[in-house]
Amino acid sequence: MKLSFLLLISVLLSCGEQKLISEEILERSIGFHDPENQWQSLETILNFKEEGANGPRQTTVWIDNNTGYFRVRRGSVEDHGMVQDSCFINSGNVDCNRAERLRNYYLYLWGLPMKLRDSGTVLIDRVDSIRWNGYDVLTLQVEYEEDRWTYYIDQTDYQLRGYSFLKNDGSGEWIELEGIEKVQGMRLPKSRAWYVFSDSAYLGRDLLLSGE
Repeated sequence: MKLSFLLLISVLLSCGEQKLISEEILERSIGFHDPENQWQSLETILNFKEEGANGPRQTTVWIDNNTGYFRVRRGSVEDHGMVQDSCFINSGNVDCNRAERLRNYYLYLWGLPMKLRDSGTVLIDRVDSIRWNGYDVLTLQVEYEEDRWTYYIDQTDYQLRGYSFLKNDGSGEWIELEGIEKVQGMRLPKSRAWYVFSDSAYLGRDLLLSGE
């Protein structure tokens, strides 16, 4: 009985220490990408070249995290956005659900790793040290309702090197990040390439051209 109790205490202490480690890794990665803590008050215009199955597309995104304003113009077809929970459609055959999804998409992926501070985001109590895409990385994981995400953090400077997600049905993708584009004191990824988990098929690339 005494041995079992000591073993339980040891497991609990180990879990607590692991959680602290994962949070520390996140803070160090945020320190690399957003050393001046600019994300929460970021007001900028981001210009992208997005390459996919339908060919290249120029995309511009307006972000004002102070007011909750977001707008995206994708090629010459779509121009819409959100102000807090209200949407607006300037052009394109889209509805408010799509406007909200695209807002969440751009803010989440280009706001990583800072977005992992969002309320309700809980890091899984496990950190692995692995070799990924040519880098020695530490992994952070978050379980969402429909999928589990893994983030690959460089062991040397804590730069986010990529991430992947697996859905509940077993499908998923991984994303490789390359280069750095400096935007108002932040270090955002210059290039983001997408691949399918099941067959490693290349899906496309998003290139951040500039931030204003």
